[in-house]
Amino acid sequence: MTATIVRLLPVAEYALLKCFVEGTAEPEDFEAVYAVLEIPKNPKPSRLSVAIAQIILHHIQGTLPQCASVGTTVRLHRKEHRRQKDARLSFNPQLVCTINWADSAPGISWPEAYHVTYLPGFNKFVITASRDGEDAWGCADHAIGVADGNLDPVEAAKEVIIQFWRNQVNTWDQCRWAYLLNHGLIEEKTANVWADEVWHSPEKEQPVEEEDADESNYLPKIPMLPSELPQQRIYGIVELPERPTKFECLVGYNSVPKDALPKAAPRSAVYLGQVEWAWSPMHGRLDAYYLKVHKTHWVLWSRYWDDNWKKWEWVAIGCVARKGVTERVAAVHLLLAYWEWATMNDDLDEFHHINEHGFLSVSDLRAIARRVWDTHESAAS
Repeated sequence: MTATIVRLLPVAEYALLKCFVEGTAEPEDFEAVYAVLEIPKNPKPSRLSVAIAQIILHHIQGTLPQCASVGTTVRLHRKEHRRQKDARLSFNPQLVCTINWADSAPGISWPEAYHVTYLPGFNKFVITASRDGEDAWGCADHAIGVADGNLDPVEAAKEVIIQFWRNQVNTWDQCRWAYLLNHGLIEEKTANVWADEVWHSPEKEQPVEEEDADESNYLPKIPMLPSELPQQRIYGIVELPERPTKFECLVGYNSVPKDALPKAAPRSAVYLGQVEWAWSPMHGRLDAYYLKVHKTHWVLWSRYWDDNWKKWEWVAIGCVARKGVTERVAAVHLLLAYWEWATMNDDLDEFHHINEHGFLSVSDLRAIARRVWDTHESAAS
């Protein structure tokens, strides 16, 4: 099957698709392909993700959101996609749904259509987002994630689209979309259920007594069945925030200065997520991570499972000065720095499972892990 796909796809398009679904680094010669395909030079997402959407959606582009300006002439905001001349394989995108982010004026909407497309030969689904022009993202279409081809198309699309929305909330506090414009694989009720997972109403916080401080934190749950794990075979394409120039952090055990620590366990810390190492039936490790601001510092905490005493124990494993550092930047780069430290000092390999996600999504945790362990493996080789 793969050999057939190779014959039907231009070499350059096959290389683009392979790079995207495998998450590998882009070679320099992709720039020439982007020029041929007329990919925008400075879109907000990667040029690779724009090229992938352009290839996949090429033969249905007439059905994608479109906007026109009427004056002395009619100007269409969506430009016609290009593919290489020797492309003989047309893909089969399925519309998941089309939402409208808002109506900014009478007759002026902000639609976004989501499609899920199976890639034969790769056994992957690619999920794309399409708008009526380049105003919002610097491109009309881009791929937002990849999922295992053995999944149901709706299941594959769900986690990627939800993560796409969640990333916007975390990055610029995006408001919930207004309403459904068109249904496809899902109806309005399902679309709203998905949205509720991102824009749920936060519960009112209750005052916490000092002696109950530990109970103010989310208690990690240890999955007992594979079905209790979050989806491991779906990952959205996330852009990790850049590390600030003056991000002078300390990581490792006993690395956090006493003046940056509370007198007891942290209260109401932000739950980042939980990962597991399962080396053998009798040898494993469970780490849950939390972020807490204390006076002048962001402090990264590990809540690890003590198998001897059968309880979760706290240990501070990193900190960085708060000034000029957002919560997301602190969460991503403290955890990244800690895992790098543990790799070098404890010979820690990549975790086997993500047991829970929190402030950091499954895609975030995977992206941080790739940054740590892919780099470590490249250096070792």
